[in-house]
Amino acid sequence: MKRPPIVCHLALKRETLFIFLVATYILIYDTVLIEPYSFYINYMVKMLVITSLFIFFRYQKMSGSQTIVVVLYSMLLMYGLLIATLNHNQQFTLSFPLTLKYGLKILALIAILMILNSNRYSDKIIKFPIWIGVILSIQSILLFIMISSGNAPEPDYINIRGSMRSYGIWGFAPSINWGYNNLFIPRVSSFFSESSNFARFLEYPIILSLGYYKIYGGKRYFFSLAVCLMSFVLTFSLTGYLALFLGFFVFYMIRTKNILSKLFVLILCILFILSFHIYQKKTYINDPGQRTLIQHMLLSKYADALRKPDDIRGLYGGRVYSAIEATKLFFEYPLGIGLLNNADIDILNKYGKEGYTTIHLYGAFWFWLIKTGFIGISIIIWIFCIILKKMKTFWSDNADIRNYISIAFIIISIHQLISGDWIDPMFLFVMALILAYKRRNGGKFSKTYNYPQTPLKAVINA
Repeated sequence: MKRPPIVCHLALKRETLFIFLVATYILIYDTVLIEPYSFYINYMVKMLVITSLFIFFRYQKMSGSQTIVVVLYSMLLMYGLLIATLNHNQQFTLSFPLTLKYGLKILALIAILMILNSNRYSDKIIKFPIWIGVILSIQSILLFIMISSGNAPEPDYINIRGSMRSYGIWGFAPSINWGYNNLFIPRVSSFFSESSNFARFLEYPIILSLGYYKIYGGKRYFFSLAVCLMSFVLTFSLTGYLALFLGFFVFYMIRTKNILSKLFVLILCILFILSFHIYQKKTYINDPGQRTLIQHMLLSKYADALRKPDDIRGLYGGRVYSAIEATKLFFEYPLGIGLLNNADIDILNKYGKEGYTTIHLYGAFWFWLIKTGFIGISIIIWIFCIILKKMKTFWSDNADIRNYISIAFIIISIHQLISGDWIDPMFLFVMALILAYKRRNGGKFSKTYNYPQTPLKAVINA
């Protein structure tokens, strides 16, 4: 029986609204279009989006694995709040804002999961970050060309984690300063607060464009892949480069059943990371004006760590130094210190005698290890095991686009392992796509619609 036009129209409008709300939810967290102007407006928009997801859509209850993931995340936040209250002179008021911040993200995850469960949406749900990535990439590439050719408009300077060049509708352009002559290498950032955050957002469009191109072909997917990849390169995000490189190896390692192959890939990844670090140590040039372009792009990321080779930071590098100091803190507080901001944790001030007044927690692993101890890390590992088990259910079909969603999830996870917290909205959205997998749907999002039973539909069917 052919679907009545009015029902199809309503379903398409629901799907469009869902895409709009989820896109707004992701971008409002990852970009700085509102936050520098009003803290309250920022949170009002977030609350409005999440509330709209619950108001305008019908739901189906979550499956067992989805419920477990949500419960585990909730336990993680509640434990972080509890341990902060107990360990730090009942500092509930300091821990509650961070708990609320992450709690809103989990609330949105619940809504997205329940909505995805209620319908068989078209693959537009999967594709919409691709088209957003293309638009932001074209914007950023044009800005890079304008700056490099000397035709960019005069920038304004806004305070986002330091002074940031803002070119209005063309976006932001932080830079790698080159030498002492005010020349700089622009790093594309669109409207993201950091170029690395923009790179992390582009990882999904790049991998999904590759997936659609390999499965279905088509010039548009090749175009989106090329544009997003070019913009990704121009972010000059070493974390992004490393995550993208390692993601494919990790996906192969966990998918193959050959133990020797797993071991070989693991050793290869470790050797690559060690070689990269040794290369930067050996080729370090103290005077930026004497570096080549490639050397400067690589070494400037480690300049603060390598400038003083005699102290512990120069010996290990800034991130490794931070990891060593964080490990000391973990052994002192194996149950964690709670969900407190670093500036609120007095206990950290006694560390870092070689120059750091507080420990900067790089990456999701150290973040949750210090905040929630081994209990929190155990919960995180449990969550990843559930996702891995879910991903395995569609690996048997190489033409299933969710193989590429899996790769994107792994790459984003690695990126956040280096710099992040494993509770970012884009990370949670990709996780929701994996958890919403239904074998009875053939393992794929349908290109048709399975409409919910509404009063209008019930009358028509009757």
